[in-house]
Amino acid sequence: MTVLIVFGCVSSSHSSRLEVAWARAVLLGSEVGDSRDAVVRWTHPVRFLVVAAPGRVQLAVERAFDQLRGTLHNVHQLELEHVEESDARIGQDGFITVFATAPRHARELARRHGAQPPVATADGWFTIIWNRRYELTRALIFVDPDLNEHWLRHTALEEMFQALGPGNDSPRIRDSLVFEGGDSAGSHTRLGHVDEQVLRLLYCELQPGDSAHAIERAMRRSWRFARS
Repeated sequence: MTVLIVFGCVSSSHSSRLEVAWARAVLLGSEVGDSRDAVVRWTHPVRFLVVAAPGRVQLAVERAFDQLRGTLHNVHQLELEHVEESDARIGQDGFITVFATAPRHARELARRHGAQPPVATADGWFTIIWNRRYELTRALIFVDPDLNEHWLRHTALEEMFQALGPGNDSPRIRDSLVFEGGDSAGSHTRLGHVDEQVLRLLYCELQPGDSAHAIERAMRRSWRFARS
């Protein structure tokens, strides 16, 4: 009996350390662009603008949006709107603009809107912009409209998730939407348990500018750690 109890404690402790390290990497790291040592997030309602997207992209984006909105239900307001290319709000402050454009074709579009230049081989790409108070002010997303159905759904969800603030991939937890390590990458089309938790942590427990220590303290208060 003593052996079983000790084994359980060690396993739980390991899981806790792993998930804290994962959350810190995802919330403080940066897949592209500027690095930072503080949390960034939106402080006003999040408004997605989907620009002149074909029907299959609209559907993938709407499915992703439903998951994100459901996760943040009664926590933070998310809105989505399909717009034409002439809409004056495209790329402006206060919006996450989603382009149904393959990154390899989007370099000029990215330059025009102040986004990071997309990697030509990527399925999707995102850029987040924040102010000196670490508040997200705008974001831009590119999703390749010619991806097969599964990868289109995965890519739309991952880019939209990361545009909310958890802006880094991590090799630590394979069940996460943002799992990536070496030559291996995930292809989930649903948010993992840790992904849902980190969004709620970010918008319920944390403030823009919070540090790694604040993340760990918040997790000790509200995070449901795995027990395996």
